[in-house]
Amino acid sequence: MNRGSRSTNTTTIDLVEVFGVIWHWIWLILLVALAMGTAAYGFSKFALPEEYQSTTKIYVLDKSGAGGSNSQTTYSDLQVGIQLTKDYVELIKSRTVLEAVLKDNQLDGVYTYEKFADMVDVETPTDTRIVTITVTNTGNVVGPMISNKNPLLERALILDQGERWLLSPTFVDNEHFIMRPAVKVGVQPGSFTFCTPLFAPLLAVTPYDSLEDAVDLINSLGYSLASGLQSLDEEEQRYWKNNICAGNLYINRTTTGAVVGRQPFGSLKTYENYEPKTGGPNFLPHLMTITDKAGSRADYKTSYAEWYEREFRHARNLHPEIRGEQNIFRYRPLPIGVVMRLCGDENWEHVQMVMQAAQTVGTPLVISADEHNPFVKQLQACLPRQGVELRIETLPVFLNTMPNFDRIRSLTPHTPEDILKVADVNNKFVDQTLPVSDGRVELLHFLAEQSIANEYHRYGSQIEVPPVE
Repeated sequence: MNRGSRSTNTTTIDLVEVFGVIWHWIWLILLVALAMGTAAYGFSKFALPEEYQSTTKIYVLDKSGAGGSNSQTTYSDLQVGIQLTKDYVELIKSRTVLEAVLKDNQLDGVYTYEKFADMVDVETPTDTRIVTITVTNTGNVVGPMISNKNPLLERALILDQGERWLLSPTFVDNEHFIMRPAVKVGVQPGSFTFCTPLFAPLLAVTPYDSLEDAVDLINSLGYSLASGLQSLDEEEQRYWKNNICAGNLYINRTTTGAVVGRQPFGSLKTYENYEPKTGGPNFLPHLMTITDKAGSRADYKTSYAEWYEREFRHARNLHPEIRGEQNIFRYRPLPIGVVMRLCGDENWEHVQMVMQAAQTVGTPLVISADEHNPFVKQLQACLPRQGVELRIETLPVFLNTMPNFDRIRSLTPHTPEDILKVADVNNKFVDQTLPVSDGRVELLHFLAEQSIANEYHRYGSQIEVPPVE
């Protein structure tokens, strides 16, 4: 053998042949991948339990050394604090503390000490005075109601004619704070359960003939916080959201749990509809008193028109970067309208400003005055105007019709006591603020805010984005 020669083993790979083999079996590869993906999804969906976690942290201080004249922290203070932290970790997991937590939160009838102890985890990072408490629950448990003395709920638990329980109501605890979800079917329009907000886990099911019929039934109620629609028909969605009277609308998603920053929350009817939505752009100004500067000659007509076009006329998507869900915020004219009662000591320019504001946004305005009011002739000369009506009537006649309006406006500092009493009895708000020339502020008196959350994706697949309207 020639020792000067070098033996090498060379393997040649034909990539074309390799890809040919892969392509030949591509159907089997995709089938196996699909099967494995489906199995993994099924396992995570049905075999693995859902987990809900809540975490809080406590910073432990040595009270004997805090707040004293000597603000310096010594090594001894740190050691004492670390030792206290270790003690607290043991105490928090003790039977006495956990049973007290269950009792104070009306959960002693839901969890045993042993089960609750398994849910609670207490940790402290090394050499720190921070205690981390985490509670993990692998089930969705209905929490306690705010009251166990609810006469409205007690009445709703009695079946009226034609009603029956699909899922009967039962209480978990002896004090009746925790009620298992219940479903009542056959609930008729006008019945107690249909007309009463209960704030309890009770679902009332009412039959209807058409979407228009359902909208009319809902609009007949005196409350209007939230409403939802499950429909893929875009025409049904459009009709529903443009005709339903509710402050928060939800399309193809749950109707509870308004998300902070996406769905400002508030009603569209009664006293609540004057208060801007919690979490909305107008909540803080509502807490202030805003007036024109003395001697101001600002052009309110121009301001009203500019701000209506700039802020109030067009709906907007609060978070267009979110794919698959629209969160629309828009302003709506008050459908029933505003009534303004003139008492005789108003300012004529203020009356004109109110008429201009209502006409700008399209909210109907009725001006009520008795025949001896000094502005009657001036009003008769400038009316009729689109959306503005003048009624010559006595105060008693006005009081009878006053509850029929969305809001009541008074421009006098001496609003008759009878108006305030009737408004209070009928849960109506009497707006006694003077109009201002800034349209961003004044037009709010004639508009209602509405939030619309529309989940337009289909099982995670994005489809055509609906128009913002």
